[in-house]
Amino acid sequence: MKRIIFLLPMFFLFSLYSKEYSINDVLDVFEKNNYDLKKIEKMSNSLKKNMEMEETDLMDIMFSYSIMDLSISEEIFNPEMIKHKFSLKQEIPISGKNYFKKKIAQIDYLNSLEELKEKKIMLKRMLLSNIIDLHLSYEIEKNRKNELDLLQKANEIVKIRYSTGKAMLTSVIESDVKITDTMNMILMINNMQSQLKNEIVDILDVTDDELSINIIMNHKLIDISKIEPNSLFDKAIKNFPSFKVKDNDIEKIEREINLTKDQFVPDLNLMFDYTLKPSPMLEHSFGIGIELNLPLLSSIGGTKKIDMYNEEKKVKQLDKLSYENEIKNYIKRKIIDLKSTIEQADLIENRVLKLSQNNVNALFSAYQVEKVEFEMLLSSIIMVYDLQNKYFEFLGKIYKILFDLEMLSGEKFYDL
Repeated sequence: MKRIIFLLPMFFLFSLYSKEYSINDVLDVFEKNNYDLKKIEKMSNSLKKNMEMEETDLMDIMFSYSIMDLSISEEIFNPEMIKHKFSLKQEIPISGKNYFKKKIAQIDYLNSLEELKEKKIMLKRMLLSNIIDLHLSYEIEKNRKNELDLLQKANEIVKIRYSTGKAMLTSVIESDVKITDTMNMILMINNMQSQLKNEIVDILDVTDDELSINIIMNHKLIDISKIEPNSLFDKAIKNFPSFKVKDNDIEKIEREINLTKDQFVPDLNLMFDYTLKPSPMLEHSFGIGIELNLPLLSSIGGTKKIDMYNEEKKVKQLDKLSYENEIKNYIKRKIIDLKSTIEQADLIENRVLKLSQNNVNALFSAYQVEKVEFEMLLSSIIMVYDLQNKYFEFLGKIYKILFDLEMLSGEKFYDL
């Protein structure tokens, strides 16, 4: 069934450095200023340099020079016997060792980019959640102040009635206690607002003096009928970085296996020699040689290493399947929770709240003409404002669920 509900109005204006910013502008400030993101970016740049280094890893040429056939007779040096030998040795890549090293370095770099992306997503979700909580705290504070005004009005009436002997002292005491409780709640709300502002400042990495928040909101219609679990899961696989990281980790192990297998392939070196004997007659000689380094003993350890990598690959594959199943069920639970919360908010807003408000007005009038007890009026006042605050809590929960679904799928179900 298609359900449309008035949800929390979602137009934000911020004041940063004495300027007004939209929520998207604030998110830009967050991406530019946040130190955690900067740190990950630096790490990513380092891995990029490592990848580029592997891509340009050319085989070095080894050069050597030696003097041969030195002869010393009767402590007299004989220069005619000297030979000068010049040697060059070049390694010839006959396996894919360098290729797989490059691929492993590339995967490390790509994973760092995914880590940066995920960190941005998580911090953005936290930032939006704090903004919603801050706005709702203003609404709840205003609601509690309205409740306080009504309680004080009722308190004045019951004290007048008590002074004329028409009310009991317990009613006066109960009224005073409820007023004190409400005032304490307002103080707690103000404390929570300060904490939320500090958290927002911390995420944006600006000083408290640089940040003041002014939130203006307009009502929007939200249609959740298009939210479908399987579709969101398919989008999450493509959007959420953890999925890509798990695929990359499996590929990295495969490259490690290939690299280990290549250790079984001999290393081939091509050698060139040139020998010069300058006297008594000038003589030249050239030589070409091939050198093979056979990994006879190291191959035993390499085989065990491959077995280890294969087992690790199976673990990574099972972990990926488990994670996919976990996210799929998480999305389903969130959607069920979303629809249930919307129904509860709808019930409070359109039925219970209106009836309760009318009931308070009627009881207030009835109490003034002594037709109802004060306790009934007091409990009705408390109930209606508690319901209003419960409604705000449901609204906050709705948007946080939408933020969670956006975090995974990249799809927005609200308009900022």
